[in-house]
Amino acid sequence: MLSDQLNNRIIIPGRKASQRVVRLFGWLGLFFFFLMLVLPTTYQMARGILLAILLLGVIVRSFYVRWRLHKTIVFWGMFTITASMMFISIGVIKNAPGALNVMTVYVIWPMVFLFFMGSLSTYEKMHALLKVIIVGTIIAALMAMSLLAEYFFNMNLGIASLLEVQGAALGIHDGFLEFRLYNMNTVIYALPFLLAILFMPYPLSPCKGAWRNAAWIALALAVLTLVISGRRGFWLIAAMSPFIVIGLLWLGGVRTHVTKLIVKLGVILGIVSIMSVFLLDIDFHLIWTDFIDGFEFSNVDNPSAFRRQEQLLHLLDGWAQNPLLGAGHGATADVGLIDRLQPWAYELSYV
Repeated sequence: MLSDQLNNRIIIPGRKASQRVVRLFGWLGLFFFFLMLVLPTTYQMARGILLAILLLGVIVRSFYVRWRLHKTIVFWGMFTITASMMFISIGVIKNAPGALNVMTVYVIWPMVFLFFMGSLSTYEKMHALLKVIIVGTIIAALMAMSLLAEYFFNMNLGIASLLEVQGAALGIHDGFLEFRLYNMNTVIYALPFLLAILFMPYPLSPCKGAWRNAAWIALALAVLTLVISGRRGFWLIAAMSPFIVIGLLWLGGVRTHVTKLIVKLGVILGIVSIMSVFLLDIDFHLIWTDFIDGFEFSNVDNPSAFRRQEQLLHLLDGWAQNPLLGAGHGATADVGLIDRLQPWAYELSYV
C-alpha cells in the first residue's frame, strides 16, 4: 500500500509536467496559425524558428498523446503529394525554371499540414483553431480600417508606416477606393467560412455564445472590407458564397433558418452600404461598372482584363503542346509577365 502511494507521488507530477508541455505547444501552435493569418509573408526567419519548435513539439507530444489521422485523409493527402512529386520530376526533366521552387507549396507545406492535423485529435482542439480564424479575421479587417481611418479622419497615428511591412497602400479614386495589405487574403477566405459557421444550426455550430457574436462582428468587418477593397475576385466570391454554403448544408442534410439569416445578412449589408456612401463617398454604380469592366477581356484599353485573356490563351497553347502529362510544375508559357523573378507564377494558375 505504501509502495503504491510512493509510486503515485512520482507518477502524478510527471503527468502534470507532460500535460503542461503539451498545453504549451498547443498554445504555440495557435499563435503560429494566428501569425499566418495576420502577418503573412513577413518575419519569415522568426516564424521558421517557431515552426521548427512546433514540429519538435508535435514529435515530443506523440510520446504522451497518440498521434492519429483518419486513413481517408492520409490516403488522399499522400496521393496528392505523390502526384505533385511526379509533376515536379517532369518539370525537372524538362528544365522548367520553377520546378524545385514550387516544392514548398506542392510538397513541403502539405506534408507539414498533414503532420499537424494528426495532433488535432479532439473537437475542442479543432474548435480552438476555428476561433483563431475569427480573431485573425477581426484583426486583419481592423488593420485595413485603421489604414482608411488615418486618411479620412486625419488621425496622424503613423498607421501607414507601421503597416508598411505588410505592403500597406491606399488608392483614393472618385467614387471608389482601393487598398492593399498582404493579409487581405485572410478576410477573403474567411467570409465564406464565417457564413458557413453562422448558417449552421446553433446546436451544430462550433461557435456558440460570445464566440457566435464574435463571428457576426468578424463577418460585418469582412463585408465592410469587401466594399472598400476594390478587388473584383473578392466581390465575386462574396456574391457566390451564400448560395454555395446553403447548397452544401442542404446536400449534407442540414436544415437551417435561411430566411432569418438572410435578413440578418441584409441588415449588415445595408448598414455597411449606408456607412460607405456617407462616410467614404462610395459610388456603388461605379463599383458595379468597374466590376463588369473586369470581364471585358478583349478591351485593349483595360490592361488588367486584357492581360488575363493573354495569359489564358498562352496557357492553353502550352497545354496543347503537352496534353497528357503537361510540362511539369514550375513550367512557363510564352507570355509577358510583370514578375520576372517568378515567371512560372501566373495570375490564372488555376487554369
